Amino acid sequence: GRKIDPARLIRLVPDKDGGVEFGELDAEGAAYDRGFFYVIGSHGAPRKPGSAVDPSRFFILRFRVNERTGKPRFRFGDDTVDTAAIVKTNALREVIKNAAGIGPFAEKALSENGANIEGIAVKDDRMFLGFRGPSVNGRAFILEVNVGGVFGNDPIRAKVHALPLAADTGIRDLRDVAWWLERGVARVILGTAAVNDPALVKAACRAHPGRVAVGLDAKRGRIATEGWARLSDLTAVELAQRLEDTGVAALVHT
Repeated sequence: GRKIDPARLIRLVPDKDGGVEFGELDAEGAAYDRGFFYVIGSHGAPRKPGSAVDPSRFFILRFRVNERTGKPRFRFGDDTVDTAAIVKTNALREVIKNAAGIGPFAEKALSENGANIEGIAVKDDRMFLGFRGPSVNGRAFILEVNVGGVFGNDPIRAKVHALPLAADTGIRDLRDVAWWLERGVARVILGTAAVNDPALVKAACRAHPGRVAVGLDAKRGRIATEGWARLSDLTAVELAQRLEDTGVAALVHT
């Protein structure tokens, strides 16, 4: 179904593991694909330069769930961490350090344009990591890696995608949706268009089932549009309810 029911918490990392103490995971993204949930840390340094860096920030975690119910197959709770079932790795730490365009900013503070992951998407063996920073010469970055390299025995194959930043570069019509999908993008995310043009959302979902998501960017509970520049009268919950029967593949709430 499409209904989300908040339930019990799943603790992802213990206080200590292998003699290393963990503090804040600083999780910045979650994704689901083919029976697995993925959660990724920011892989970035704290905002203030010189602050201590918690090693748990550099984890990406994965655990299996029942594909029909969405529930984990292992015991979990506020104080219980199944370290065998919840697989974690810091394999991406070195990949980011060596990534073109991103590497020079790895593990620098946000105030120094440091690298910081803000989102994740997974489709088959492809994983896409969206970076909040750095921004270099008017470009932002997405890092593509193979899942089998991160969580398996395959070598990690990394590819950096540089995207231009500018005003009015969002997806505004069906032609834009098709253009990106035809070029190998696994899923497009509609933002402002979901508020201003609900018919576009329905049409895009009909034309490209399973490949259209909607971003719910909210400030003080109200949906923000135009790159966070304007606040609508809609709340995030109200917009999500409007989208319930459109065929949207996913909602991304910030």
